[in-house]
Order: sequence, then structure tokens, then C-alpha cells
Amino acid sequence: MKITVNRKELERELAIAKKVIGRPNSLMICQSVLLSFYENGIAIQSTDLSKAYMGVIGDPLYNYWIPDNSDQIVISLDRFMRVVKAISKKTTEVSLEFTQEDQGLLVNGTTTIVASASADDYPYLPKFPASTQYNLFMYDGLNQVNSLKGDRDDKRMHIQCLYADTQNGRLASTDGSRLYLSKIPVTESLKPFMIEKDAVDVLCTPQLRNHIGPVRIKDNNLFFDTEKGYLSVRIPDGEFPDCGFLIEMFSQDPGAVVSVSDKHVVIDAINEAQGILSDQYRGIMIDINGHVIISATNPDYGEFKKDISRDVTIYLSEEELVDNVFDCTKQLQNHIGYLGKPLSLALNPAYVIDVCKQIPDVGINFLFPGADSPMLIESAMTDFRAAIMPMRV
Repeated sequence: MKITVNRKELERELAIAKKVIGRPNSLMICQSVLLSFYENGIAIQSTDLSKAYMGVIGDPLYNYWIPDNSDQIVISLDRFMRVVKAISKKTTEVSLEFTQEDQGLLVNGTTTIVASASADDYPYLPKFPASTQYNLFMYDGLNQVNSLKGDRDDKRMHIQCLYADTQNGRLASTDGSRLYLSKIPVTESLKPFMIEKDAVDVLCTPQLRNHIGPVRIKDNNLFFDTEKGYLSVRIPDGEFPDCGFLIEMFSQDPGAVVSVSDKHVVIDAINEAQGILSDQYRGIMIDINGHVIISATNPDYGEFKKDISRDVTIYLSEEELVDNVFDCTKQLQNHIGYLGKPLSLALNPAYVIDVCKQIPDVGINFLFPGADSPMLIESAMTDFRAAIMPMRV
């Protein structure tokens, strides 16, 4: 069977397949893709055993179910990508032909790639279900929360996963020192679940970022419709830690609040402070007492101290702050608003900068429940929030 496909579409599907496979797998067959030829179309399947992807080029398949009479071949993904890349850039269409006699794939009528395994030996891919679909995720929220990565060698599933709390409408991620939160629709009919961050990496690739469709659940698998295919992900075992006490802090009256209309005021000051830090002295201090001062000390280099209030401190009444905390940055223009008790907090500067960069808008609120409590950061305009545990000094 032979089919001609658009080169860009083929390269797109191969790039997604490469992302799914990720790091080398001990099973060599998982470094290959399964090609299924059907009338006027081809399906490309890849898996690393915990997640799997099917992309379709040509005529769509009903529920992504491959016809029984399809010709199938398993070939090395790296070899396939290398052959396609070597074709002249002027070529906009690529012909793919399953050669029964040679048990290979003829590409553009010139190069034959031999099969790397039998199609019968390729790992089973969960079939896309005709079940209830849920509109839970958008790219921005997924990407923001998924940006918080833990150590890859950490075996704890809650470090390697996101937690979709469907009962309370929040998506959470932690690395043990930080917690990122984003809102999702409350879906009481759906039990909370975890999803591996590696799988979310696939959804957030440039090829799929604008095609994250509804999610379905069946047989302990998540299925994401990606418009021209689907991604299936195994729901991992284990439980996500109860972070309720951190989440509740966002709804309580904090000991101090600093609202910044331009987050770069904070980023620039922290970057300056990092100039004297080292592996032994990695923390910065934030002191709040009418003014907001960022400082750092390193006996081997010296001291850094900067008042980011810029000599202008605006005091908001408690009633105004509580009723209008998200809008107060609009009133402050380029200044810093402060309300609360004096306190000092030691923080990892890289953590603070990372949160600031994940927030798309310029206005940010920093909430300080107390000296021994996490610092809370929330976007002034969006639904992204973060908690950073203080350092011990």
C-alpha cells in the first residue's frame, strides 16, 4: 500500500512521537513507531509503556480506531526521522509505501527502511474510548504548573506528577519546596487524579500546545484528544500530599502584603543580590517594616542591601486590601504597596525569580502569613498562585 503525505504534517507527527518516547527505553521496540496504512491515510503510533500517542495523516479515523485490514510495519523512529530530514527541502510531499516482499518502508521511492520488529510484537496501545469527555485543561495553566520540576531521580510520584483536584477546581504541582496552583473547572462527577509531568511535557510541545482537547478516562488511563490524534496516559498509583494548609493561607488575612505593579522591580533586585551569593551562601533576606528591603550576605564577598520601595511606600487600609487585593496594583502605578507587621524571611532567590517568570502579567502580589510560614505569590490578573517554603538560616 502506498500513500503520499504532506511533509510538514509528517515531520510534526514524528516530532511528537520522539517526545513521547523521550529518553532511551530498555525495550528496543519502544524506540520504534508502528505505521498503519489504511485507505487514504496513515496512523503513526509510539509509546514508552506509560504513555502512548497516535497521530493521523490523511483521512480521519472514526474514534481513532484502525481498520483490521490495514498494512502495518514497525520501523526505527530515529532512522525514519533521519531519512525524512535528508530529503530536499524543496520537496513538500513525501510518498510512503509498505513493501510486502522486503518487509520495509519505501520513502519517496528511493530509500527503503527495513522493519525493526514484527507488528504483532509492538506494545498494545489503549484504544480511544467513546466515553464522557471533560474540558479541564488549557495550555497556559498546564504549562505554568508543569514548569515546576522535581529531581528526576526522586521516586515519589507526587514529585513527578501534577494533581488535578477536580472537586475543588485546582491543578497542583510540587517539588517538595514549592507549590504551584492553577484553576481548573470544578467537576464533582470526576475523581481527582494525578498525571505524570513527562506526559504534560508532550501536551505542551509546540506541535500540540494549541490542540489540547477534552480529556476522557477509562481503565485507569487518561485520553487527550489532540485534534489529529490522541495521547493516552496511565494514571499512576499513589497519593498526592495534602497541601490544604498551604492553599488555605491564600484565603486568610496575611501578616503582610506587598503588591508590585512591575515584577521586574523584584527580579532586578534579586539578580543583583545573587552577584555575591555562592554554593555555601545561597539565600536572600526580605525584610518588611514600612519599607521592603532585599539583602544578602556572604562573608567571602560582602553584603548587598536594596530598598525596593524607591522611597515611596503606600499604606492600604485592611478593608481596602481584603476587598480589592487583585486590583490594588492598578492603583499603585509604579510603586509598592505594603500592609502588615514587620517580618524577615529567608528565601531561595532562584525560586522567587522562577515564579515571577511564570506569571504572564506584570502585577504581582506577595503575601506573607508570618516569619516561619511560606511566602505566597499570586498573579494580579490571572489564576496562577505559588507557595515558597522559607530557608533555614
